Amino acid sequence: MYSPNILGRIFRGSGDPIDGGPELTIDWVNDVKNMMALLERGDSIYQIMQVTGEEGITLEDFSEWQKSMLLDMVYLQQDAFDEVDACMPRERQLANFGLLKKLIAADFKFQDKNEARDFFTKITGLYKNWNYSRADSPDYERYGKDIEQLAYQYLPGRNVQ
Repeated sequence: MYSPNILGRIFRGSGDPIDGGPELTIDWVNDVKNMMALLERGDSIYQIMQVTGEEGITLEDFSEWQKSMLLDMVYLQQDAFDEVDACMPRERQLANFGLLKKLIAADFKFQDKNEARDFFTKITGLYKNWNYSRADSPDYERYGKDIEQLAYQYLPGRNVQ
């Protein structure tokens, strides 16, 4: 899933290596480009909402914007004041990114924008607490499971609470 060629490497924002090291697998570069595209789409949707309000966008666009906010809030913005989140080992970053990638790729089903907002608020809170938890703590395991269980409830064919 992830190339060992990324550990200790230096990259452009596009995901392309700039340190003269070995080439990366296509998956890593594509993953970074896909996340950048999500952030750009999220920003475009946000700009539309500034003019039209939430009423001017579809539920699908609202969910896409929420996914871009999730990426920004739980992966791109580390908490420099939290000793665990401020200095996350590369292996944990890869695991963190892997779960986040699954959440972003998921086709969640919501009845309306309020339900989508509530879901993403909850998942963001759980994810941040997961980021703050030491890998060897019971909280780390619990938050990881809570994230997956909450996400599972909103997949197609599941009964939404």
